[in-house]
Amino acid sequence: MADEPAPRELTLEEARAALPAARDARERLQALQGRLRTLRREQVAHAAHANEALAAVRATGAELRAIDPGLLDFSARVEGQPAYWCSRSGETELGWWHTCDTGFAGRRPISG
Repeated sequence: MADEPAPRELTLEEARAALPAARDARERLQALQGRLRTLRREQVAHAAHANEALAAVRATGAELRAIDPGLLDFSARVEGQPAYWCSRSGETELGWWHTCDTGFAGRRPISG
């Protein structure tokens, strides 16, 4: 707000005439500030819940690759090479794997 020009000087009558509009604008800003504080508290709470959920995923040994579409990788060794068992949302069983360098696009079905 440092770039704003200096306010013009008002007579008492001009200030009294301007007071209702300035007061209304101030009250809108106060209400918005209150809502923003509430949203900020909710945002902090949601972030804490997200961090807890991410920690729970990691505690299983999985790595969350993408929230949407829900990609999970479990470090593995398949056919003698570093790889991942992988799952995405909607899959109830581990039925796929991919090498570390191919990612989801290189998924192959688990045989056997």
